[in-house]
Amino acid sequence: MTLLRYMYVLLLFPIVLSGVWGCAADSPLPSKMGEVTPALNLSQFQLRDIEGEWEYRETNIVYPLKFDQKGNGSYEWKQGRFVTTRFERGEWLGTWHQPENDREGEFEMRLEPGGQSAIGRWWYTRIEKDRDPLEPGGTFTIYKLSENTQR
Repeated sequence: MTLLRYMYVLLLFPIVLSGVWGCAADSPLPSKMGEVTPALNLSQFQLRDIEGEWEYRETNIVYPLKFDQKGNGSYEWKQGRFVTTRFERGEWLGTWHQPENDREGEFEMRLEPGGQSAIGRWWYTRIEKDRDPLEPGGTFTIYKLSENTQR
């Protein structure tokens, strides 16, 4: 009976792995390793096009965001702010900081075609004095609400 279970596991293992690999390839989120699917219609989109008011949504949480022409912005929760470190062909990377609760981390987003929304994820890089926190981050979507007309 043990040999039969062993053979069963050996036969199912490649099938399970192929299913996991197949699911990972279809993920709508950008990968931290830089493997992103090129977005359509975003080659003309520039960092200054991010400027304006956006809405952040994560599960049941909704926050207003405001970004400047450099992709830096703020949000009210814990005096939060975003700093864009890279923006290229719709891939948007940066850091976030919350001085009020002494936390910071990084984010990555992928703009949707048209540049009016983005899907992303965030993670911690520091919680108070802990520079290698085990706390998970999350996924989110942002939607552009308005553009700055003072250009």
